[in-house]
Amino acid sequence: MLNSVPENNNRLSLRLRRMTVIHIFLWMLHGANGMANPFQGLIYGTITLTNGTTKVGIIQGKNRQLFWEDIFMTVRKDNPSLEFLKNSEIRNLSDQEKKEKIEWGFMQIWENKYPSRTNRYSCRFGDIASITPTKNLEAILKLKNGSSLRIEGNDRYKDIGKYFYISNPAGNWHRIEWKKIRRIDFSPTPKSALNTAVRPLFGTVKTRYGQLTGYIKWDQDEGMTSSILDGKTEDSLKKIPFWQIAMIRRIHENSSEVRLKNGSRLTLSDTDDVGKSNHGITIFLKDVGNIIIKWKDFQEIIFSSNQGAPALPGYESFRPKEALNGSVISLHSEKISGRIVYDLDEQWGSDILEGYKNGLYYRIPFSNIRNVERKNDQHSLIVLKNGRKLLLGGQSDVNDKNWGLLVWSGQEKPKYIPWKQVKLLQLK
Repeated sequence: MLNSVPENNNRLSLRLRRMTVIHIFLWMLHGANGMANPFQGLIYGTITLTNGTTKVGIIQGKNRQLFWEDIFMTVRKDNPSLEFLKNSEIRNLSDQEKKEKIEWGFMQIWENKYPSRTNRYSCRFGDIASITPTKNLEAILKLKNGSSLRIEGNDRYKDIGKYFYISNPAGNWHRIEWKKIRRIDFSPTPKSALNTAVRPLFGTVKTRYGQLTGYIKWDQDEGMTSSILDGKTEDSLKKIPFWQIAMIRRIHENSSEVRLKNGSRLTLSDTDDVGKSNHGITIFLKDVGNIIIKWKDFQEIIFSSNQGAPALPGYESFRPKEALNGSVISLHSEKISGRIVYDLDEQWGSDILEGYKNGLYYRIPFSNIRNVERKNDQHSLIVLKNGRKLLLGGQSDVNDKNWGLLVWSGQEKPKYIPWKQVKLLQLK
């Protein structure tokens, strides 16, 4: 089984502990569902070191990403979108930024000519083919669709430039420093990746805005049945494996009630697992994306078997994503169709649209989106391919901070459509 990943800051990456034979038997009795490959949703691959040796196994990112559905976030060095804009159009974007008190100023931009707001890049780990370090904080990211991006890490985005972890089948983690990595190649996760009965966490989360059911990552950290929940009672520190837990209910800002499967109840407090320092709960929803629930909006979670639910998608489920194609309808009912770059940076189905619905933070791959309808300066209506509708705001992808769209409609140069002129985007 997966053992704990060492962390310098004592905040364990997975907090996974060894389970006894009895524990495994009990878990299988209550939670096993006979999946052909229960580990297919875990990130897996080969890390080639600078000395030529290789390490093969389950991989975990610096920011505790363990599942193919987890988001890889970095800084993109090359983005030619601004080169297609007129100086007056760039000046308008600059004026918008100045109003927001973002201090980069007109034409005060990087050597590769890209303002700081446009350089973030994110996708799911399942859409990545390989990562090849080139410098201390830089790398070449190759996507499954064959596209390559020059990326870099910084103080805010630390998915590259620090280290990765890799686990052997016994669950022992080995930390590999970035400077020792020549290349990371991702591949499908075999059933033999772990010789243990641990499984991804699954359950129903109740929030102030409703409830959601799916696979769970607790405190942005614990995602497996053998992960450990830490909390203090009046007289001691408790460490409880998640496979023993039936329910967690937020009582106050800094305390929670924990009900175990044996019927006993505990009131725990004063740790980031059960109190106000909790980093949030991520829930993975099929055909939607990742949703992060802040602690202040969390009410209760009931853990259950994933019997009958789709398994976490394996690496093969992430098909190579094509460029965004569709039609843009303007406020004047003009329609233009072709290849699209959204917000001057998202251009593939693997790219991520971000926004808030009430207090819930949605991160949705464009491949799951059918329509984006601009409703006003603060919100856009997102219609997913599964029919679900979400009114999102709070991020530049869906409000008036959006930098607009580029559309290639058979011409060598694209047409630029400022966001305030967009009524509807229909994606194929």
